[in-house]
Amino acid sequence: MTGKSWLRQGRRVGNPAPGVNKMEDEMSWWVSLEESGKPVEVSRHEEVCDAELNITYNYSPYFYTYLNVDKGLRFLHEKQAVDTVKALAYATFKLGAVRDDDYWKATPGNAGYALSILLQWAMDNPTAIFRVC
Repeated sequence: MTGKSWLRQGRRVGNPAPGVNKMEDEMSWWVSLEESGKPVEVSRHEEVCDAELNITYNYSPYFYTYLNVDKGLRFLHEKQAVDTVKALAYATFKLGAVRDDDYWKATPGNAGYALSILLQWAMDNPTAIFRVC
């Protein structure tokens, strides 16, 4: 893959080509929690839906600072949910979960709110596996 060909529909697909500036080219992370290759069902806003969440890349500095210094949000990729609870809880605690009116704004609360959703999923589905792409 070269240039921006590793982007598809606003989602990151595979790894960027060597020399591609991640900060400029990635738009968002697509996070899912899966069992047997399919998203688990979770409650959200009084509805049941698939455990899939698109998170803007704008929050990435907070994920590298509070979740995992080397991998940021990708720290979750292919990990069993039970193995992520401690890190997600810590990051959520440090960041808080008070959202800004502007979803796109890189604030601790916006990043923490997104992680709080993933934390709840992980606690409710400890044997499921996170996928981050």
